Amino acid sequence: MPDELEEAIEQYFQHCLNYTEEQATPKGSIVKVNKPRIPTMGGLMNWLDMDRVTWHEYSQAKEYTNIIKKTDNKIREAKEEALVNGQGSTTGLIFYLKAKEGWVDKQTINHEGEINVTLNLD
Repeated sequence: MPDELEEAIEQYFQHCLNYTEEQATPKGSIVKVNKPRIPTMGGLMNWLDMDRVTWHEYSQAKEYTNIIKKTDNKIREAKEEALVNGQGSTTGLIFYLKAKEGWVDKQTINHEGEINVTLNLD
């Protein structure tokens, strides 16, 4: 069964890569246009007809651990690349990375030693 899951996951990634939409041309004909999609866990869960609880249960089973980790990393990488390459909603991607991947806007800088500053409040 691990091979079947891995095959289904790969089919989802190919589906995202080869996704097309129909668009009307200026002359009124309909053409299919390649519109690759950014893979998501929600999309994958839908593709597999699985919920996240079941996905988590698979991640705990020894024979599925590597497949689950590889898939999680592939989805994370796709989102990071989309952010860097200007695909999708930048705001949405940043939100995802903050919420799920621990990205932060602020930096904490620790300084040791004296700081001599003169403030003039005229």
